[in-house]
Amino acid sequence: DGGSERFFGGRFKPGWNPDLLLSYNYVFHLMAVSRYAINRIELPGPAMDGAQDYDLAWKVSELARDICYVPYVLYHWRLHAGSTSKNQDSKPYALEAGARAIEAHLQRQGMRAQIHAGRTPFSYKVDYLGWAPSVSVIVPIWGLVDCDRCLESLWQHAKGACHEILVAGPSDLLGARGKSISMAKEKDPRVSAIALEVGKRSRAAVVNSAARRAAGDVVVVLEPDCCIEDDAWIGALVGPLARPEVGCAAPLLLARDGKVAAHGLFLREDGTVVPIEQGLDPENPGYMTFLAHPLDVAAAPGACQALRRKEFLSLGGYREGFGVLASTELCMRLGDTQKLVVSVPYSPVERLGRVRIPEQWASRECRQALMAAHPSIAGGAYRPDLSLNDRNGFFELCR
Repeated sequence: DGGSERFFGGRFKPGWNPDLLLSYNYVFHLMAVSRYAINRIELPGPAMDGAQDYDLAWKVSELARDICYVPYVLYHWRLHAGSTSKNQDSKPYALEAGARAIEAHLQRQGMRAQIHAGRTPFSYKVDYLGWAPSVSVIVPIWGLVDCDRCLESLWQHAKGACHEILVAGPSDLLGARGKSISMAKEKDPRVSAIALEVGKRSRAAVVNSAARRAAGDVVVVLEPDCCIEDDAWIGALVGPLARPEVGCAAPLLLARDGKVAAHGLFLREDGTVVPIEQGLDPENPGYMTFLAHPLDVAAAPGACQALRRKEFLSLGGYREGFGVLASTELCMRLGDTQKLVVSVPYSPVERLGRVRIPEQWASRECRQALMAAHPSIAGGAYRPDLSLNDRNGFFELCR
């Protein structure tokens, strides 16, 4: 800290995380780049003054055959009054240069975007332009949960933002909710019911059948105990799917007490699912401000997932045999095809059920099935220098 020898504010960076990098330059200070790559890019010019390393990171990543992550402490740096880390007003031009670096990267990928100031100092929020897919919301009815508040919230906060709302489930379960669904259809003509054979009670079968009948470019699977609180939620959720490398997007999930239920999921090597930053206030930016920004994660909670419909169906949809981990297993398959799973915190979705994240209570049999299907299971933003307690994803230094 300045002239002292006090070490503080350890930042144990995650591995390659493009959505986090679109929010701020977490790669700063130390990066080794091959001469092969340097010789094949345009080096940062005056327009990138203050963000040369940010611009360089993006340009190199676009042609790199591989990006290697070194999970060790390799440097310390001195914080002084003129440092942007301590005083964001010391180099105001750096913030603008960083936005230009992001915009230029996306343009090179054939995308247009507006770059806004993010929630924390020297961070950014990307709004994708020219991306307005038709969206089908699937509300699967496969248990005893009522869907009244979910459908009401969709009517209030998804006007014009989605093409159709499909309430799908076994015919007997839909019949038990006939009055609620009929009232929703009278109020909102986008609502329709898809009755399946009584024997098809698994969530995977319900969602897969509905996805085959959906008309949207994107399907949003939304559990019936979830409520929408923000008119901008669909735009914020499907925005990252404008990038072809993103396979699944999920919102920040809140529990009924208003605390964070999950900002995406970690997976331990034994198949245990750990919700990231569970129990924090949503206003808390979290470790390295992860909670304030989109984050590429190992998996997304099944409570709400947005996926391209054709891609979802080409992968075979959700698979049977994984129980509550079927949506987690789909994320693993997306990862196997080099697709990203991103958690987006801008428009949270509230889950009213008593169990925040059913995946974290998966049976041993489900976890074993997941490990058998995906042996290299640990992933996401995990760092060996950070510890996670058994049931939530608080980041803290290992003792």
